[in-house]
Amino acid sequence: MESITENNDSKIYSISVFVLALSLILSNSLYTSIHLFSILSKLLMFSSSFVLFIVGIFFLKSNLTNVIRIYSLYLVIVIILFIEQALRAQISANKLLLLIAFPLLIIPFLVMERARNSIVFFRYFCNIMIIIASCSLLFTMVGLLGVPLNSSITSLWSGGTIVGGYFHLHFFPGGTQKIPFLFFHILRNSSIFPESPIFGYYLSLALVFQNFIINRNRFVDLQSFIIYITIITTASTTSLFIAIGVFAIKSIIFIRNKTIKKIYVFFLFVLLIVALEYIIQFKLKNSLGSVSIRSDDFRAGMMAFLDHPIFGNGFNNLASIEAYMDANRLLYNPEAIALGLNRAGFSLGLPEMLALGGFYYAFFWLIFPSYLYVKKFYKCLLAWIPCFNLLLVSLLIINDTYMFIFTIVYFYVYGIYSNNKSGSESE
Repeated sequence: MESITENNDSKIYSISVFVLALSLILSNSLYTSIHLFSILSKLLMFSSSFVLFIVGIFFLKSNLTNVIRIYSLYLVIVIILFIEQALRAQISANKLLLLIAFPLLIIPFLVMERARNSIVFFRYFCNIMIIIASCSLLFTMVGLLGVPLNSSITSLWSGGTIVGGYFHLHFFPGGTQKIPFLFFHILRNSSIFPESPIFGYYLSLALVFQNFIINRNRFVDLQSFIIYITIITTASTTSLFIAIGVFAIKSIIFIRNKTIKKIYVFFLFVLLIVALEYIIQFKLKNSLGSVSIRSDDFRAGMMAFLDHPIFGNGFNNLASIEAYMDANRLLYNPEAIALGLNRAGFSLGLPEMLALGGFYYAFFWLIFPSYLYVKKFYKCLLAWIPCFNLLLVSLLIINDTYMFIFTIVYFYVYGIYSNNKSGSESE
């Protein structure tokens, strides 16, 4: 890719990019359990996106070819999806915002970033996550010392339970009981998020962006080191897999001698197999409930998908998945049902995409944009980003987050963008 040029960014542009990155992170935090904050975070996200939309259009006004091409493709696939969903009364305001309004606003911004070879968004995103990670490590250490909690928040994610924390800057959704993880007993780190796997998702993205977009020419920097340590404290197996993958890929690249590299790859492969087997066995032994739930979710999601494989069962039809779940996981209290609390809680993103939106939704909002991106950047480290994203959405319920959709639109824009040069792109 060409050199980065960011020195001429205006203050309003920089502030808007920062607000967008911050609001994408906070949109999945425990703070959104507060109704006013939830509205405010969406307002900030869409207002910053609108400002960046205007900036992007103004910047590209003399050459809107790429914007028109991407808009044309995206509008066709999203209109087909929503017409089909509308015929079954499966449209919601949240889906309209998530899959139509938000992508259409950020496309010109991302095209502009690609045209300028700018990585300013990813810098802001990673810097914010590093600050959150550093604070979380501090508060986790305070928790390990047994300092009493001094604040609390109601978590809608876990059905309205009260979650304790420190100064409303760090929370412990799983309580302050130490848990075994690998060779340690740790206090599970969730930071400001409703559960540690969600925190792990954002940490994983920050680690991938930091190593494959921002700092491709260094093996490990301080920022990455902080994220690696924080991922371990989340006790999230998925995030640990991502961390191992990033470390392995970067370490292989930075060995120049071909003979040494071959020997290293062999021993690394053996070590990874042993490590993964140990992690999986540990998870099966110590987190049997979590494993059985994910297994049940996978089976239920795929069975529901087979009922309507093309367009799915409908975005609002969670009952189509619940029909195949273990009955012991469902609540049948009439009052709970009336309050919408009879959901067992689905844990896997890709099976949910297939079950509710069918192959059409999974293809155009995951597989196809990933293919376009890998095809464009298969000669460089960037090609690994969709691979890690696929792993994350397969094992975590992040498919309805704005950050996930941002990533998908990023794949579309960078995969389709043309600067009139033929062939794939490389570093």
